[in-house]
Amino acid sequence: MHVHGPRAVILAALAASAVLVAGGARAAANISFTAPESYPEGVAVHVAKKELLVSSMHMGTIGRVAMDGKYQPFIEDERLISSVGMTVDSKRNLLWVAIADSGLSVRSKPKTKRKLAAAAAFDLATGKRVAYHDLGVLAQGEHFANDLTLDEQGNVYVTDSFSPVI
Repeated sequence: MHVHGPRAVILAALAASAVLVAGGARAAANISFTAPESYPEGVAVHVAKKELLVSSMHMGTIGRVAMDGKYQPFIEDERLISSVGMTVDSKRNLLWVAIADSGLSVRSKPKTKRKLAAAAAFDLATGKRVAYHDLGVLAQGEHFANDLTLDEQGNVYVTDSFSPVI
């Protein structure tokens, strides 16, 4: 990631290469895009739309990146302090997002800094939040929801980088 000026972030290659599965074929592509002040942290593939979804540690937003590198804001939700890891639940048409606050976000507050661990689900078609779960209340100490994954039944598992719990 290269930073050009105080307001621009350019990824020379998203996660070195993005792999999309379309019709059983795999294609690797280097994708460059510009997302001002975003500082992307997580990436999820939306196979049906042939796009990538990127999270933002600094702004908390979720953006869409087309295969040609065109970036568009997608989700701007007040509960997204820092959006971190993400995964697409294509069976339920949801995007699950790990939410944290390391103190680097424009939305950081003393109340949430190093205390926030949450998971939220957003409708993939509309970007509307359909679920929000505060996980920090489950264990004492500092928290940072970092990444998440799903099992076949749709259960969500979230890692907490500051607490030894899943």
